[in-house]
Amino acid sequence: MMSRKMKVLLVVGGCLLTLIAFVYFRGWDGEEVKRDSIATVQELAKHPIYGKYSFGETDKVIDVGMQPLGLTISLISEAMKRDAILKAALAGQGLEIRFHPFFKGTESNFFLARGDLDVVLAGDMPTLTAASVYGITVGAQNRVGLNSIVAKRPLLIKELEGKRIGYAFGSTAHHNILQALHTEGLREADVRLIQLKVSDLPDALDHGEIDAFAAWEPTPTIALAKFDDFVIIHRGLASTYLYFSNTFADRYPKAVHQIVASQLRTINWLKRQKSNLRMACSWAMQAGKDFTGRDMVLSMEQYASLIERDLLTVENVSIIPRQDLETDGRLFRVP
Repeated sequence: MMSRKMKVLLVVGGCLLTLIAFVYFRGWDGEEVKRDSIATVQELAKHPIYGKYSFGETDKVIDVGMQPLGLTISLISEAMKRDAILKAALAGQGLEIRFHPFFKGTESNFFLARGDLDVVLAGDMPTLTAASVYGITVGAQNRVGLNSIVAKRPLLIKELEGKRIGYAFGSTAHHNILQALHTEGLREADVRLIQLKVSDLPDALDHGEIDAFAAWEPTPTIALAKFDDFVIIHRGLASTYLYFSNTFADRYPKAVHQIVASQLRTINWLKRQKSNLRMACSWAMQAGKDFTGRDMVLSMEQYASLIERDLLTVENVSIIPRQDLETDGRLFRVP
């Protein structure tokens, strides 16, 4: 019989398999990155925000980790919080659900590993890490969109050599940096990776503390709206997922189905009419403000436009192999 871990990898698909090859065969070689990651893990248990969370005292409480600063994750989570059908279905099993905000998926994974969280919504890199290290059941993919590298002037990726790049460690944007550098023959050691909160990246770039940053939406769009001289110099595909600890999935398979159904129900509800999308955007924008204490720079229309692009519209993305673009590649041999 196929193992659960193999099932997870098959569900997640080609995107994560690409990441596996990149991480395990290329490796992590930045000393600053290693130092930052260790400090982060050690401090999470006493985090000024997370240390105050009250996780379920019994196994009848489902604890969910989400990200108010993640475009589609925030929107879906806020709608699921208000899903009366989900609440009623879980109550029928004697269960209730609670949502806990985090800055990034790697932090959610820390609490998933400790047994505090049962469910996480996060990007592809945190999902890959959880599948490889902890063992999870992936229920659904909820976004395929773009992450961006932002700078104060147009730059080629190779011109980032020796530059300071802001990022959130272990995130999908972190992977985009590594991948972009790799395509130009650069290593992590060839740049200075500066770990920051995703909400602090735009101001850090404006103040000259970094030379560029990588982030997921809506942070790049917020940055461009706030600072006229900012430009996007690189974009990379990224995806987000809904996943469960294996312990929870084995114990409550019906609850897993109900939570996945709630996400699908949410997406269908958002597509039904514009007023639903605007209402959910208002919930997500308020959640982001409550979490960071900062107003959302984007208008409702801008936020809704990003959601339509990344979540509600499925587009074909042509990925042409690099070797086909070379001067002796297939495209140059076409008569």
